[in-house]
Order: sequence, then structure tokens, then C-alpha cells
Amino acid sequence: MNKIILEKAIEVRAILEKEHKNNKVWRENLCGACAVGSLLLKKELKEQGINSLFVLGEHPDCLGSHCWIEVANSIVDITASQLNIPLKIYIGPKTKEYKTKFWEDRAKEVVESWGGEQAPSSYPHLFPVGS
Repeated sequence: MNKIILEKAIEVRAILEKEHKNNKVWRENLCGACAVGSLLLKKELKEQGINSLFVLGEHPDCLGSHCWIEVANSIVDITASQLNIPLKIYIGPKTKEYKTKFWEDRAKEVVESWGGEQAPSSYPHLFPVGS
């Protein structure tokens, strides 16, 4: 996997952890932050010229839905800490546990409908208009 992807994943994870600490949003393991984090990572990677796919799906260790991005047929899950795996960030092959329901525009519509702390539009300081 590209070194830039790992660096940006770590950087975005740190932003989410700071947001949790300062504003008491999401759980400590970042459950509830998957959509915001994945879309922020997608934006950061795009700025580096790396294409990615925003995915909304399911993982058996997550209550309800879960979001991640895919780059070149690999999963990049910066909120993997909420899953029953010993990693804060998972970057690797798509496993059978990651089940896709929607991607890109449809996935964005669904996550916005969740509202509150899970909706990316609740964080304009992370997603400035025009970005």
C-alpha cells in the first residue's frame, strides 16, 4: 500500500481523536465516526492525486452500518478500532467481513440522513464549502 495512504490515514485518525477529545462526540473507539473519517480521508487522498471509493456497508463487529474507503481493491478503515480486531487502522485486502451496501453518492446520501454527530455536514470545520 502506498506510503502516502498510510500517512494520511494516521493524520485523519488523529483529527478524529482530537475531535472526540475536544467535543465529546462519538465513542472513544471512534464508533460513530466512520463516515466523517472516511470522507475526510477520501478528500485528503484526492488532494494527493489518489482516487478512492467511499463505501457504506456492514461489518459483523459493528452495530448497524459501517463506512470505509477502498483504494485499488484494498480497504482503508481508519475507525477499525471499533471492530473486534487489534488495530486502530486497517489497511489491507477486502475480507468477507466487509460487505458493501452502497458507494459514493448513494452512500453519502444515506450517511447524511443519519444526522447528528454521524453526519459529515455536522462538521463544517472539517469540510469547508468548496472542498
